[in-house]
Formats: sequence, C-alpha cells, structure tokens
Amino acid sequence: MNQNNYNASNGIDITNEEQRKKEMERIEKNIVTPVVDSNDADLYIQEPLGKFLLRELISWVIIISVAFGISLLINKYVIETTEVIGESMSHTLEPEEKLLIDKLVYKISKPKRGDIVVFLPDAEGKNYVKRVIALPGETIDIHDGSVFIDGEQLLEGEYLPSETLTNKMYNSKTFPYTLGSEEYFCMGDNRTNSFDCRSQEIGAVTVERMRGRVIARLYPTDNLRWFFRIKYKENSKPLEE
Repeated sequence: MNQNNYNASNGIDITNEEQRKKEMERIEKNIVTPVVDSNDADLYIQEPLGKFLLRELISWVIIISVAFGISLLINKYVIETTEVIGESMSHTLEPEEKLLIDKLVYKISKPKRGDIVVFLPDAEGKNYVKRVIALPGETIDIHDGSVFIDGEQLLEGEYLPSETLTNKMYNSKTFPYTLGSEEYFCMGDNRTNSFDCRSQEIGAVTVERMRGRVIARLYPTDNLRWFFRIKYKENSKPLEE
C-alpha cells in the first residue's frame, strides 16, 4: 500500500504520524472556523450591559405605569371594592365583609327594587349600603310592621326573615310618601337597626348619589356570594320584569 494511507471513516489523508494526530485532535475538539456574512456583522455586536439594563428598566416602568393607569380607570368607572361597617344590612351583610360594586350598571340602566346599593346620603362623604325598596313615582307607606307600595303590601321574604317588622323611625319622614320622578327609597335589611331613607336626615336617594350596585361578597372567602337581582312574588305590587 502507498505510504499515504487513506482513512475512509473520516476522510483524512494521512501523510505522516504528526499530521494524523493534528487532524484527529481537530475532529475530536470539533474545532471549526465560522463563516460570517459581512452583511450580518451587526448581529454579532454585543450591547453594553448598562445600556441593556436601562432599556429593560424603562420597558418595565412603562408596562407598570400603563397597568396602574388602567386599574385606576377601572376602579373609578367600572368596579370597586368596599367594606361593610355596621349592622344595618344584617343578616344579608355583616361588618367587615368586603363587597364588589358594579359602578357601570346605573350608567346604562335604572336601579331596580331589591338592588343592594352603595350611596352617599349627605355631604359628609360616608358610604351607606342599603336595599332599594321603592321606585320613582311610587307611594310608599309603613304600618303594621310592613311596607306598602301604592297600597299593596310588599312581600320581602326573599331577603328578610318572616318575623322582621318594619316600623317608622323616631325622626321619620311623614308617610305615606310619594317619591319624585328621580327618587328611590332605600332601607337596610336590619330594619330595627338601620339609619336609612326613613329618616328625615337622609331622605330619598337619586341615582347621582349612588356609587353602584353590590354584585358580590369577596370576603370572607369561605362565604363568597353573588347577589342577583330580586324577582318579587306575584302578589307583591308592582311586579318586576
């Protein structure tokens, strides 16, 4: 055989022992020379670490700022949370419970009887949580422990215990009382311990004073609940659609 041996397994033309060793080392170490297109040279330019970190920081600041702005808009115009203070809505709502309020609903529709609403009763800025009982133009009366709408007893068994009595307050409005075209009459479910529209100090409530409708209880987490709109029984007048 010729002195120049040929290794078919790796395609190496072996002329001497030293050349063979060098070729084997090159193959084993996978030493290759990269071919770089001059048109793509910019792909191999490394960005300084400081510049990279600054760019990333600016990107995150922008993302967080946008997210924060969106959350503020949602909280102002769409939904917000509030906490129950006091026992005026017991046992439907209890103190320290966290509620979710739909602030958009009364921008596109009217309050309905049975809605639990949050409203500002006066200039003090205190939020009150009560239930809508009478609607604009209706005449509400309270006697014999019950509520009457346009002369017909309102059956409230959906949210009041059967033994609940509704009476006038010590500084009560004069009943029967006819609501104006934009007025709503609201009361707490705990009728014996609720400072509400029966009082001369609060009076009837307009939509402009309503912050929104309570749609859910978020806390305590083991007592989560959605509050759907009430559909009153047939012998309650007037019927809800």
